[in-house]
This record gives sequence, structure tokens and C-alpha cells, in this order.
Amino acid sequence: LETADTLDSCELFSWEAWKGDRTQIPCYDPATMRSLGVMRAMSREEVVARIGAARKAQAEWATSSFAQRRKLLRVLQRFIVANQETICRVAARDSGKPLVDAAFGEVIGTCEKISWLLAEGERWLRPERRSVGRMVFYKRAWVEWRPVGVMGAIVPWNYPFHNVFNPLVAN
Repeated sequence: LETADTLDSCELFSWEAWKGDRTQIPCYDPATMRSLGVMRAMSREEVVARIGAARKAQAEWATSSFAQRRKLLRVLQRFIVANQETICRVAARDSGKPLVDAAFGEVIGTCEKISWLLAEGERWLRPERRSVGRMVFYKRAWVEWRPVGVMGAIVPWNYPFHNVFNPLVAN
């Protein structure tokens, strides 16, 4: 990551010339087509193991209070603000967008969603009573909002940071 910014002599990436196999993921800057190298693709077994670990962690997370979640959201927001320059640089390089677009679309958009959750989330996530209608007047109904658990997010490439963190903070 750090060295790719200083390698002006990087070769240009070309899908036609790509000789990698399914165990590698090519990484390149779409604005310049400069190759940034390759990442090793995880095997099916590695993915299953990671999902299993996430499910185990999620079982504990599901019992957390909103106060605990609020603390984590604040830590996450402080991290984003402290690392915004790197986040913008990497997002611009990953997507080919200008730095100002990365700042507004990635950092400011994500921080605004976290700020809204900190201020409004607990109120909007409380259980809500619902009408059951006249036919079953003797019953009660309500909606409870619960974490959905482990999820995979297949998102477009245009907002690489925001599109990962948006579903993450919403759950």
C-alpha cells in the first residue's frame, strides 16, 4: 500500500495480459491503470472459517446494549477522522475518483451516518407497537429491531470505504 504510491515505474495493468490464476486478485489504479500488485484470494475453507469466527463474535455482540454499541461507533468515528487522509488516498486510488470526491463520499458520508446513529439510533431502534386491527382486538403486535447477524455485502466499486462501512454500522 505505502510503496505503491512511490512506484512511478509500475507497469500498466491489462486484463488481456493478466496471467494470474484464481488464487490471486489483481489490484490496479483505475485512473492510471498502474499495477499495484496482487492479493492472495482466500480459499473456500478460509472463508468458511472466517464466517464461523464472525458468527461466534456476533452471538456476543447481539447481547450488547445500545450504550456499548454507541461507544464502539464513537471509537470507529474517531478512527475514521484520524485516518481520513489515508482513507481518501486509498479510496481515490481504488476507484479512480478525485481526492475531494473521496473526502465527501467516503469520509464525510460515513461519519455523518455514524453521527446520526449516535444521536437518533436508540430512539428509532426501540420496539414499536403496531395495530392488529379490529378482528383480533384481543392480541398485541410490535416490531423489534435486532442485528441481522453475519452478512456479506457485495457492493459496487465506486465508494470502496463507504460501501463497506454503511451496512456494517447499520447492523
